[in-house]
Amino acid sequence: MVSMAPELPRRPEQHVIGDAAMVLVESLLPKDWVVRRQDGHGDYGIDLEVEMAGPTVTGDIFKAQVRGHRNIAWATDETYAQRVRASTLTYWRATPLPVVLFACDLDRGEAYWEMGTQCRCFWSHFFWQETAVVLPYFFCH
Repeated sequence: MVSMAPELPRRPEQHVIGDAAMVLVESLLPKDWVVRRQDGHGDYGIDLEVEMAGPTVTGDIFKAQVRGHRNIAWATDETYAQRVRASTLTYWRATPLPVVLFACDLDRGEAYWEMGTQCRCFWSHFFWQETAVVLPYFFCH
C-alpha cells in the first residue's frame, strides 16, 4: 500500500523576499534608532515606524514601506520605478508623519529610499499606474 503524505501549505517566495527585506532595512538603520514593525494584514502600506534616537529618544518619527526584490534592475538614469497603488500613495500623502519608501536589493544587500510624497504617476496600458522613482540613496554594510 502506497502512503501519500498530505500536501502542506507552501510559503510564497514573495513572503520570503518581503521578510528578508524587512530584516535588511532593520540591519542598515542606525543601531540607536527605535524600529517598530507594523506587521499584519492591517498595515495598509506602512510596514515600520522608525524613531530617530541617540543616547535619548527624540520623538522624530517617520513611517516606512519596505519592498523587497532579489535584484533591482536600474534604469540608465540610475533610477528605479517601484509600483505603488494609487490608494497607498493617497494614504501616504494624508499621513501626518513622513513616509519613506525603501526598495531593497537582496542580492546586493542594499536598501534604496525615497520620500513617499515624491512618488509620481504616469499613464500606462490604459490605466493609471503609480510609481515611485527611487534614487540611489542607500545604506551599505
